[in-house]
Amino acid sequence: MKFPLLTLLLISTKLFAYTGEIQDAREGAPAHISAKASIMTWNDGKFAVAEQGENGFVCLVLRDEQGRFEPSCLNRAAMTAIFPVFEYQTQMLSKGIHIEQIYKKIEEKYQSGEFLTPEAGALVFMMSPRNKFYDHFNQRLMEVKPHIMLYTPRLDPAQLGLNNKDGLPGYYNEYPHLGVVHIQTTPVQLTKQ
Repeated sequence: MKFPLLTLLLISTKLFAYTGEIQDAREGAPAHISAKASIMTWNDGKFAVAEQGENGFVCLVLRDEQGRFEPSCLNRAAMTAIFPVFEYQTQMLSKGIHIEQIYKKIEEKYQSGEFLTPEAGALVFMMSPRNKFYDHFNQRLMEVKPHIMLYTPRLDPAQLGLNNKDGLPGYYNEYPHLGVVHIQTTPVQLTKQ
């Protein structure tokens, strides 16, 4: 069967982008985690499994049109409670929905039981040295140091005393029903393939 040159070029470009997305996703955690993790890629408005792993972790890249780039590896507890929120927010942002409306809907989905409070140990590795986060409330793109996010039910930050100073991690309420202990780490070592 013969393929026109343009068709072959399109196929190879798509394969290169797909392979790049898988490599980017693996930047989220150290190799002893990401090498055996499942990989999800964004496709047709949702995340889909691109490679099946064997250790219970799932790595993916959180992106948006404003330049967010956060390779992330989630454990089982985070996949249950945090991933649905990540995916929903990504879907709504891609449709042009304002962040305040998205947070109201996240609260509604939590109140209805669709979004869950995380179990103890819900953990997301975001250890890429290339992390960029877009703050939709303040409309700015920021470089973010490699970190680990340990999710909790929403708490009063003063309850923990974690102030991101004095060698302590930070704590903030990220979503209407979720809080997070934000622990800075050293970046993962990127490997050339």
